[in-house]
Amino acid sequence: MIACPGGHLDDFPWNDWLHRGERHCDGPLQLNDLGRSGSVNDLLVRCEACKSRRSMSGVFDPGALEGCSGRRPWLGLSDYEIGCTDRPRVILRGASNAYFAVVASALSIPPYSEPIQMAIEPFRERLRTLDTPNKITQASELGLLGDLLDWYPSEKVLAAAQTKSTGTERLRPAEYRVFLDPPEPAQPPHEFEVRHVGVPHGAEASNLATVAEATRLREVRALRGFTRIESGVDIGELADVAELHADMAPIGPRYATWRPAVELRGEGIFVALDQQAVEAWENESRTVQQAERLSASFTEYQANRSAATRPFPGMRYVLLHSLAHALIRRLCLDAGYSSSALRERIYSATGDEPMAGLLIYTASSDSEGSLGGLVDQAVPERFGEVLVDALRDAQLCAQDPLCGAGELSGHAGLNGAACHACLLLAETSCEASNRFLDRSVLVETLGQFGRWFFRGT
Repeated sequence: MIACPGGHLDDFPWNDWLHRGERHCDGPLQLNDLGRSGSVNDLLVRCEACKSRRSMSGVFDPGALEGCSGRRPWLGLSDYEIGCTDRPRVILRGASNAYFAVVASALSIPPYSEPIQMAIEPFRERLRTLDTPNKITQASELGLLGDLLDWYPSEKVLAAAQTKSTGTERLRPAEYRVFLDPPEPAQPPHEFEVRHVGVPHGAEASNLATVAEATRLREVRALRGFTRIESGVDIGELADVAELHADMAPIGPRYATWRPAVELRGEGIFVALDQQAVEAWENESRTVQQAERLSASFTEYQANRSAATRPFPGMRYVLLHSLAHALIRRLCLDAGYSSSALRERIYSATGDEPMAGLLIYTASSDSEGSLGGLVDQAVPERFGEVLVDALRDAQLCAQDPLCGAGELSGHAGLNGAACHACLLLAETSCEASNRFLDRSVLVETLGQFGRWFFRGT
């Protein structure tokens, strides 16, 4: 098959490949295997009419083919997009780079996680036209709101509907604020329950500002589209997904107003770093030098992929992301979860509303979520041990000194000291496809000195 970064897909152009696009011949074609080495170079295409022949050697080279057809067969056999300028690439049927899902996720947070929000959901569109309690009462008397007012007074229904309709702010900052200042536990329980448990003692935890256990979480994951050839760098939040994936292919008609989604429930541990300590670390000379190197690599990476230009997420993100990976690898040993069962959610931002936090959580489609093994690790005594062990694990790697020098980082130089032996996780657990990782920003490593954040280790 052939595919392009714009998501288009088509059959391999056998006739054009054989005749090099110069001869109009409709003769039958044969594909012969010379059986010498078992590679694609042994495949030979022949035309029985004009006797032309051509090897398949070089068919996987980036510039082997020209002109994308723009076809999108999953939207209909006759569907195609006009004007695609991307060069098509040859891929094998079932190849891993034929499909990379673009998934957006959001947590249910107060007030959106309250039971009344779930109750009014079937009547959301109708409630948008009812702007007073009296109108809501009249609509209920006409049977337009079911038994909604049997459970909630019209004033609360109106307030809940208006709260939802004005919720236009970005998701991550809103989630971060609720984690820092969680509401009191409600009865009946909401879909979001968080309790601060205190910061562990010890030098390693001196730069932590908040540790909280999230005993109840509800996450919604929606499939927004997909990419081909290259996976996107999915950093950001729900409103930014389309911007991050300029070449994202649609999964359905453009006019569709819904996307397939799944609802998950679980638990997690939230950690926030001290803002002043993070800002001081960001301004250190060695941190600035590493930021310049990673930023240059990220710019080159985007240019090579002809991707939409995005700013480097910053060393704050690298710090939080690396810490999340180190903690997940340690929690897998202490809490009994597999690494693919735990996920990360990074809260990183500077400016008027700075953020420096991370959420490690697990979620399942079961209505009861998980069984509490993860939040048990959030209590100060246990989390202090988890943090110390995670940072000590990050000091040495089985691939040192190569890993410590950044020679095994891969991913187009978007990582520092990070490899599969020390910091990388299953890609289902990572929100950035195992990019922007460097354990030398956490602790002292072989070959890297003076830029680690946790000075007490």
